[in-house]
Amino acid sequence: MTYNYRDDPVLGPALSYWTGKRSGRSMPRKRDIDPIEIPPKILPNLQIIDAIDGGARFRYRLIGTALVEAYGRDFSGRIVDELFPDGRLDFVQSLYRSVCTSKAPIFSRNKYHTPRDVDLFSMRIYMPLSEDGVAVQHILGVMRFEYGAVFDEGLWDMQATPEWHHTEAVDVDGLAPELAL
Repeated sequence: MTYNYRDDPVLGPALSYWTGKRSGRSMPRKRDIDPIEIPPKILPNLQIIDAIDGGARFRYRLIGTALVEAYGRDFSGRIVDELFPDGRLDFVQSLYRSVCTSKAPIFSRNKYHTPRDVDLFSMRIYMPLSEDGVAVQHILGVMRFEYGAVFDEGLWDMQATPEWHHTEAVDVDGLAPELAL
């Protein structure tokens, strides 16, 4: 399944912002990301994830208010492997490790049942940040959620399992990297 994330009102501008901040490098630095420059409609949908020990573990440095509202809690400051059950943890860590390994953005769409007893589709792009242009120290994430209408139209039921997800490499420079998920 392909989703036109470039035309998405949240994902597209966030990806364009990240691309502009590269300034000829493969990845921008964390200090290049300035909340004052980010369109206000995108800020609640952002997250910054620390890649600890080269991606051995991950910590949520910042979680936007739209994410807190969707998932029912604020994960800021928390280590990923302390938050999720095994299946969900494997999925989340595979996404983050893929960004660290490929050193390129990835897009993912999945359905999710929140702790608040809400079904939603989550569309996200994870983009690497690097201080040296080699190792990924942080991941800039942007997420958007669909509620209601997709379920009313039966799209939720069309998928085979509650764990349904789709992930693909994001084409930044005319060549999408291979993903190892």
